[in-house]
Amino acid sequence: MADKSSPNLVEVYAEAGQWIRMSHSIVWGMASVFLVLSIGCVVLVVNKSDHRIFLAVASISIFATWTYVSWLYERTASIARSVLIDIEREWGIPATCSLYKKQGQIALKRFGLFHVQIAGFFVLAIFWLVLLLRH
Repeated sequence: MADKSSPNLVEVYAEAGQWIRMSHSIVWGMASVFLVLSIGCVVLVVNKSDHRIFLAVASISIFATWTYVSWLYERTASIARSVLIDIEREWGIPATCSLYKKQGQIALKRFGLFHVQIAGFFVLAIFWLVLLLRH
């Protein structure tokens, strides 16, 4: 078992954990603005706005931007999570207490945020396509 007081691993562990928290804060902070704006475009069209094409492009672009930025930050958070799992293993932390090992690569799972966003993107695109072709 490695010495847990090793300044390098302790600092890396702390910083990697901070990076994951910051990444998630950015992703969900953006969601609170970008997702609301994207849905707001839908609401405007449903309420009979004359700017359907503009709102469709805006809605899809805003949602796609949030999805892309989320993907970028989740990739870097995934790398940090791998490092944290390795450090937990290096320190010999029991499996019952290994927070990051227990969580695993949550962003990469089948129903992780990115996969849900992709599904949402397709639903949004189909909605706009139907709406634009109907009118």
